[in-house]
Amino acid sequence: MMMEIKTYVVQEGHSDKIVQGFSEPGAVEKAPGFVDLSVLVQKPHKGEEEVVVMIRWESKEAWKQ
Repeated sequence: MMMEIKTYVVQEGHSDKIVQGFSEPGAVEKAPGFVDLSVLVQKPHKGEEEVVVMIRWESKEAWKQ
């Protein structure tokens, strides 16, 4: 199992745009070895939002593809 984690820091009120972009199936979900995708939003600082995208793959080899 391989987990890819991406973090985006945006101004408060703009995380919805990123979440929406990951809510519709795309090329990642169709890739061989894809397991699942999770999107989390947190507010670590006033005026900012952090969007964390976690993508699980069957293996490191599948992730490299």
